[in-house]
Amino acid sequence: MELTSEDIKEFIEIWREEFKEEIGIPEARHRGSQLLELYTVLARPPHIREQSPALTKEVSHTYTKPMEEKQTQKVTLDDLAAMIERNIAHKEDLERHTAHIENFIRDENAKLANMIAKIPTRDELISHTQVMHRLDRIEEQLHLK
Repeated sequence: MELTSEDIKEFIEIWREEFKEEIGIPEARHRGSQLLELYTVLARPPHIREQSPALTKEVSHTYTKPMEEKQTQKVTLDDLAAMIERNIAHKEDLERHTAHIENFIRDENAKLANMIAKIPTRDELISHTQVMHRLDRIEEQLHLK
């Protein structure tokens, strides 16, 4: 698959927004081609990726760390595919944990709502207090007799 000049322009714009740096057309074409190659590899089922000798070729991957110079690191497409698969698995784990936490919070909120519903209102407390005072007076009167 060939990248069109529009694809290259869009890639340069995305790069500028994401990494806050400018790249030229040749570098954008090279990096864009690498990404297309990676996505092609990732689209294959894992068992086919493992069997393909073409996937062991090295690609140059440049990344920028904040406040540091660029570093170049050699990684294989298999390495990149494995990293992406681990990130996807990690994301799924996070989603499961998030759902568990949301369920826990919902259950705890329901318990709190039940507890709050059992708290007497001001009027109920006043009424209860008045009844208790009356019972105390009746009890006093019974003891006086």
